[in-house]
Amino acid sequence: MVFRTHAIAICFLVVHCFCVSMLWSDEPSTTYHGKVLFLDRPVENVKVRGKHFIKGRGPESVATKTGADGTFEISLQGNQHFAPLLFETSDGTLFSYATLTRDSRKDSLKKQRVALPDIVLAPPKVIRVLVVDANQRPVPDANVYLQAYYAAACQVKTNDDGVAVLRYPAGLTNQTVGAMKPKAGIDYRSFEVLDQKTHPENLEQGFEGEVKLCLNGVKNVSIEILDPSGKPLPGIAFRPWLMEKPNHGDHWNLAGYPEFFRTSDENGVAHFDMLAIDQKIGVDFWSKLDREDWFVVGNGLDHDDERATIKWNEADNVTVHVKEMMQIGGRVIHADGRPAKDVRVSAHGSFHYASWFNAESKTDADGNWKTWVKPDGYYLVLVKDDQFAATAYDGVCFLEGEKPATLDFVLEPARRIHGRVDGLEETSSAYVMLQQAAKEYHSLPNRPLPNPKNSNRSINAFSQVSIPLQKDGTFEFKVGPGDFIIWDTDRKTQKFTLGPGDLVKKFEFGSVKITIPITIKVYSAESDEPIANASVICKSEDFFGNDLRATTNVSGEIKSKRASGTMHALSICKERSLGGYAILPSEDLELEIALWPLATIRGTLVDKTKTPIANAELRFGIELKYKDGTTSNIATNLAKTNEDGVFELEGVVQGIVHKLYRIQKQEGLESYEWVSDILTTETESDLGSIKMK
Repeated sequence: MVFRTHAIAICFLVVHCFCVSMLWSDEPSTTYHGKVLFLDRPVENVKVRGKHFIKGRGPESVATKTGADGTFEISLQGNQHFAPLLFETSDGTLFSYATLTRDSRKDSLKKQRVALPDIVLAPPKVIRVLVVDANQRPVPDANVYLQAYYAAACQVKTNDDGVAVLRYPAGLTNQTVGAMKPKAGIDYRSFEVLDQKTHPENLEQGFEGEVKLCLNGVKNVSIEILDPSGKPLPGIAFRPWLMEKPNHGDHWNLAGYPEFFRTSDENGVAHFDMLAIDQKIGVDFWSKLDREDWFVVGNGLDHDDERATIKWNEADNVTVHVKEMMQIGGRVIHADGRPAKDVRVSAHGSFHYASWFNAESKTDADGNWKTWVKPDGYYLVLVKDDQFAATAYDGVCFLEGEKPATLDFVLEPARRIHGRVDGLEETSSAYVMLQQAAKEYHSLPNRPLPNPKNSNRSINAFSQVSIPLQKDGTFEFKVGPGDFIIWDTDRKTQKFTLGPGDLVKKFEFGSVKITIPITIKVYSAESDEPIANASVICKSEDFFGNDLRATTNVSGEIKSKRASGTMHALSICKERSLGGYAILPSEDLELEIALWPLATIRGTLVDKTKTPIANAELRFGIELKYKDGTTSNIATNLAKTNEDGVFELEGVVQGIVHKLYRIQKQEGLESYEWVSDILTTETESDLGSIKMK
């Protein structure tokens, strides 16, 4: 998917919640049970593996074995288990897996017991991985992973010949084949998604055969962590997050493998010796703190949340700080004064120095609750479950050094927000999202939050819940009174308010998501021959339209589906020597893209006095304007002027206007200053002096 920045960064929130799940010690749990068979006979001693997320520790694996009668039980915390259970005999000759249920009632605190259909074992699919170094020599003792659903489906080490054999159950949807060895590096290959090849190097789902991975060297980096008093903090583990190498088509979202963790030493420094030397841009690292009353203030430029960020063009080592949390609390009672036991309380915060934060708790037998929150934040505090809810505390500020106010709630029957979505081809993967929002920070009448970076962005605390549609296309939320935004399956929004007398709100949505079949043909403009393995990026003029990334087949074609609306398409051949651009009108079902030799552009950036500007960072891309007036870039190249102000841009598509911007950085923020529009119809172009506006 192509990431788009929006006023409410949905994509970031999904990722952030994935990495920092908000579970508490006695949270809901699910026990799965069933029987494992082969040739209709129960199988003993079969290893059963699952995965769940623990607050403060991240993803963790759980394992058990079948008994003499082939039965098993395995308990996982929570009720949202996207990773399947994996089954493997002790000799590694038979495999299977089981897809787990996803309970849409995220507010449920009940412990559940789920019976699974009989698990039938079968011979596995096999992938042979050869791991080599930059000189094509075998790399022994390298860690090799087959990753599915952000979990290790298979993990082995290479032998003396650099070979590892991966086995997995047929039908399993895989993500990545990856390899890593300290002091050697990282490499990986991604699998296609939704049966659509998005890059020439992607592996097909169900792939069997040989894969070659190259560990071509490392870039050594380090992270220093300081405690609240500014002293070095030893014993804190960090793990890298997204690996992204050039020309790989996608990143590798690491699944929390322990081999990637590094722990801070007596000087508070964690040293990483495995990151690929050609890793793009940089790496984010998540920390694991053992104290629930501490949190990390990250150094990232975009969100400054609880991760350390290293950008290659800035530094090879960074420092992050630990701060102390604040404890808030109160009491929840029923309308008749009785204490409300086991009711969920959630606090949703926003800050000037960090990204969004969520904390959850539940009431004890006397209705009391308490939880830890980050200080100097603006919070929306909610109480709700499947039956009851209460009026939220909207716009409460918790400031460091001050005793927070006690927050008490009186329960009333929960409101019902429900509806139906028609027009979807498949409802199993479709979600509806509901946000309950506090007032924007700028509207608060009291004193402002500390703003150490003088940020001018608004502060908007909100809660967010996504639920899958039922098989009949229906959905339901239970909430209290407040201001809401609902997102349908096509990512369109509606704002509404539930006041004291509003008990039910119904929505009827019609979806046009991914319903129109299209064919894209890519060919050489010079020979008229079709081009296989050419990458294509399509973006819709509708901000909420569905983008498309795909790779042509041996006939130079892509058969896919997209939403309505005009689409703009960019195609680059596998060798990155040819490129083209075309527009698909909303009423057309077929698009042809002619590829021409890519161009190289040179120029000199000068200021208003015609003095060359040295070491200026430039951004170069094709601009797309959405119907709502916002813009995006379909393809972007980066360049930097030398000491004489000269720059060179390679891989430029001919015949289409490009936008040239200068990147300006101030106090950790980036802005883009337009320089010029550029159009070339030659493979080599010297633009001469280009003056800043």
